[in-house]
Amino acid sequence: MPNETNPPKINDTQSSQQKLELKRLWWIIPSYLVSAMMLLGIETLFMFQNIPLLAATIFLVGSIILIEKLLTRLFGRPKPRTWKAVRIALIHVVIFGIYIVMIVFVMRYYVPTTAISEKTTYITKPLTPDGLEIDVIGAITERFSPKCKPAENGFRYVIERFGIKYFLGGNDSPDLQKDISNTIIKQLEISNIEPTVTYQPIYDYFIERFESIESIESIDQDKSHEQNIAQEDQKPRSPKTRADDAISLLCKKSWNANSVMDGVSVTDTIHWLEANGEALDEFGKAVRFPVYYAPILTSQDNTPNLWNTCYEYTFHQVIVRELRIRIMYNLGVGDFEKAKYDVMTIIKLADRQMRYFGTYTRFFAAGSMFHYSRDAVLDLICFGNLTKQQLEQLQLDLHQYRTMPEFDDLMFIIRMHNIDSLYRFNSLRFDPDPDPNYNLTPFELEITKWGISVFKYFAWTPEFTKQQVRLDRLEKLFGNGFSRKQWAVFNEQYEKKDRLIDPEDPFYQLLILFFWKGLYQMHSAVISDFATKYIDSDITSIISVRYKMEALERLLDIAFALELYRHDHGQYPASLEELVEKYIEKIPDDPYTDGKPFHYDLELQPNTGYLLYSVGANGNDDNGIGWGYGDCNKIPEQSTNSETNNKNITDQKQSNKLPKSGDDIRIRRLRDEHVPRGG
Repeated sequence: MPNETNPPKINDTQSSQQKLELKRLWWIIPSYLVSAMMLLGIETLFMFQNIPLLAATIFLVGSIILIEKLLTRLFGRPKPRTWKAVRIALIHVVIFGIYIVMIVFVMRYYVPTTAISEKTTYITKPLTPDGLEIDVIGAITERFSPKCKPAENGFRYVIERFGIKYFLGGNDSPDLQKDISNTIIKQLEISNIEPTVTYQPIYDYFIERFESIESIESIDQDKSHEQNIAQEDQKPRSPKTRADDAISLLCKKSWNANSVMDGVSVTDTIHWLEANGEALDEFGKAVRFPVYYAPILTSQDNTPNLWNTCYEYTFHQVIVRELRIRIMYNLGVGDFEKAKYDVMTIIKLADRQMRYFGTYTRFFAAGSMFHYSRDAVLDLICFGNLTKQQLEQLQLDLHQYRTMPEFDDLMFIIRMHNIDSLYRFNSLRFDPDPDPNYNLTPFELEITKWGISVFKYFAWTPEFTKQQVRLDRLEKLFGNGFSRKQWAVFNEQYEKKDRLIDPEDPFYQLLILFFWKGLYQMHSAVISDFATKYIDSDITSIISVRYKMEALERLLDIAFALELYRHDHGQYPASLEELVEKYIEKIPDDPYTDGKPFHYDLELQPNTGYLLYSVGANGNDDNGIGWGYGDCNKIPEQSTNSETNNKNITDQKQSNKLPKSGDDIRIRRLRDEHVPRGG
């Protein structure tokens, strides 16, 4: 029997080393797992909610291990504390540095901000020239642009007559003004931007008048002691403030050539009207073109900026106030047809703007113009001494221009602004301030963009998706017949639920967010949370404007019916129910109450006027105090609408305490103030 060879003995040193490696493995694996969890978050590492991020991380870590293996095979493992070891270590650092820079470079210039799909951006075209982002301005233009030839656009006619300077922001830099001017000229194919009509805004005209008055008063040394004391007691007002106040009075009251508004003779106003009448007429012609549309411009770097697209708003606001002044003058001298022409100019402008709004800022501007137009109609009713035939014709003419945005259009611009906001937050697409004390310099901004580039796509795609899911809920709510109650429920159920950071305990929320989202996705989640907060505020503002428009339009319908009733009966009805069938098909509900009627109260003397109002956004009856047409400081002395109204008004008078503020939307008709005076 052959001798059995003894098995080789295990080296004690090797056995100890293996045991040590095993022990190290037991704590290395958990530490790596915790590190991965801190970097990627629980939702990605264990719940696979961001598979692209997990795959990219595996690729990155795997490629680093592979590079390390290749370098070790190529250079070996030198003995420590030698010059060869230092050289090899430097080579490792350089190779890994180049690899990281290459990854950041690719992320910076070749990787999109997010995965463009129906789930993340709602729309998939058009794309920006680089093909990495949605062209927000292009998408808006496709939906809202009238697609007309420049020669058919009345806005082009306005610029050709008034010049380009009234459409450039006075506080903008010369470069930005030049950029806007060149863009407008190119898009509208304008050959001449020099004005062809004489035009001086009445605001500038009044400032000159007040400054000249101040200069005269400053050299007047013959004032009495009482006058000096009175002037010391009064807070001095600047010429600009006095000009604003005078214009406001001229827009709201009937006046004649002997009137004085805040120290300015109406004769001066008449002189301004005569000098600028042609310009106002030219604007009226422009609005009556087949299309009146101000193109949406892009910023200097050709990136969308939906907050700076309403460059024409100031001009329109100024000229509409001037038209309202001319309306009041023509009503004062009894020229109803000229006054109505200017009223229709404002109405058509409001209709055009509401038809082609396309952005938040333009929607708000169109909402303001809508209010101006309805106020101008009420000016005709209150100051025009209309016949029944004129009243019926005015109502018929107004009915042709009642454009209100559909909720799907509102949802579209909400989505567009949502996408634009996330893009801008992610890429720091803000104009740099050269002053380093207040903002980043262009160099610092570019370095910062390189730093945040590693978070593109993988960190932001989930945030884009989450935002669209949230807006899908809102769109579904709109589709089910949006109401004030539904809006309150939406805010209550989803606003807090979608908030990542609780203001009452931010540290606890951030700690949970850190482990759930991980360090890589945490920054985008926090920024997106702030963006959601801003977007929510904008959504609330949009819905508020839409509600206010609906309430005002319904109030105006009732106002027409009340005037027609007065023509037939010599006085206003005791209640709105008396208008039904003959003067109005049915009394519309107050949109702020989900089914309740508007409030209607006669004045103390039956034939003098009325107060008609909606309760407004807060749903509370503030007795007509708030926004609207007419004197808001008077509370009706008597109510014939209901016993409840009578009790509320009686209690109000007995307590002698009026609400300090309110948000009711009203039409107040004071017959004793509505007699036009001839000039």
